[in-house]
Amino acid sequence: MKKNIITLIILLITIPKITAQTYKVENKHLARILQVTEGRLSTLSIINKQAKTVLRPTSCDEFSLRFSIPAQMNNTDHILSAKDFTVISASPYVNPQRPESKGYLFRLQGKENDLSLTVCYELAEDESYCRKHLELTSCRDICLKRIDVEAIAFEDAYQNYTLKKITARGNAQWKPGLGQPLYTTQTGTFWGIEFPAATNEVNNHQINCGYLWGQTLSQGTPYISYNSIIGVSADPQFIDDAFYNYINKIRKRPLRLQIQYNSWFDYSRNVSKEKFIHAVEKINNELVTQRGCQPLNAYIIDDGWQDTSKETDWSDKVWTINSKFQPDFADCFRSVQNVHSQLGLWLSPGCLFGGQPMVSKMREYGFEALSSACL
Repeated sequence: MKKNIITLIILLITIPKITAQTYKVENKHLARILQVTEGRLSTLSIINKQAKTVLRPTSCDEFSLRFSIPAQMNNTDHILSAKDFTVISASPYVNPQRPESKGYLFRLQGKENDLSLTVCYELAEDESYCRKHLELTSCRDICLKRIDVEAIAFEDAYQNYTLKKITARGNAQWKPGLGQPLYTTQTGTFWGIEFPAATNEVNNHQINCGYLWGQTLSQGTPYISYNSIIGVSADPQFIDDAFYNYINKIRKRPLRLQIQYNSWFDYSRNVSKEKFIHAVEKINNELVTQRGCQPLNAYIIDDGWQDTSKETDWSDKVWTINSKFQPDFADCFRSVQNVHSQLGLWLSPGCLFGGQPMVSKMREYGFEALSSACL
């Protein structure tokens, strides 16, 4: 009995649980109120100061992790949320990459698992959107399959697209996440992940913003998730405008009109160096020389330039060029330079149209790859 009491005291000293505290990440546009109750982290409310509305969760998992343990014979999936962790510390946070973005950092320890987790919330003074990310470390090797950075329910949560409407053609038949945001229709907020292949969904009013990862997380090696985003609008009817304003602010360069020629519509995959150069000269002569139009921004060689044969040399390249073009596209480069434009190449994001054999090679090089087997 005495030994058990001593063990319990040691555990309490090692993992000091924060029992009841409220934390506020706030600026003039919005506020996210966080609470720790009996060691559990959750969102108490989100205040949209622009629209003067308050979001109060009907339920809050806060986040969700789906993983399996390779060493287990049945390879069962485990799904954990905030209820499976205990908050052991909370502290102010300043993003080292964006010093103007500040918030709180919570360190969590798994109750009945070998995982430690850091949850970070941040908000810059003049931005109408806040970010959140997770950092996960495991004491054993696990296969981390999906990460939902946000898992929270609101009465007015709305998904303005359905996965059934996202179709795929070709051999792969894959249905990737396309990163579309989620909305709250009455309180004027948008939700998403800063990752183009995110899958954001609403089921029974619950918002899940996350993505498939499907990689092994080695023992003791931290994994940092992509950021989630919560943005606000002054009017719920114009939430689309608020979302696109956010997109414009985070663009690497401003939105611009891009006028270009694409070889697919003339030659499909039968394009060659000679055909492409003929098209460049013809278009420039008709539009620029004879009619005084501005030079095109780019001329694109579409599908038909890649070497997808089984004999392709992959020793030092990811994509190889077939015999219809020079190894460096020298003549094609010269032709577009002569008409004051730029050369572009099309790549299939799904390695379709004959590029499927490249997937396994790119996976060997360390690239992430989706296939019908893991969807």
